[in-house]
Amino acid sequence: MQEIITNAVTGVVTVRDFTPEEIAAHTPDPSITLAAWRETAHCSRMQGILAIGETRWATVLEYRDQVATETQPATTWAEVIVIDDARDWYRNSETIALFGWLLNLTDTEIDALFVAAAAITA
Repeated sequence: MQEIITNAVTGVVTVRDFTPEEIAAHTPDPSITLAAWRETAHCSRMQGILAIGETRWATVLEYRDQVATETQPATTWAEVIVIDDARDWYRNSETIALFGWLLNLTDTEIDALFVAAAAITA
């Protein structure tokens, strides 16, 4: 990276290279950048379902429709509403945390699905 300085009086242009320390000071921390993106990343329900894909979405629907057994409780009313009716999906929401858990997805895989979902237009 370089800095270009133009003297307002003389018009002389000076070019200098930034030092590695100056470059590091102006380079955003990737973890902070990722956290900021996750705070604002969102997609529509349709985009999310299409990005997840038919097989994975079937897993979510199976979870939604599960009936209580001796070893497993039924899906809660709130979970059913979230799965069926959340109009917009936000990366850091409980909805996405539930989907990530159900589908055994890593944070990186969830991020990739959000990027893919955002690219889907109808």
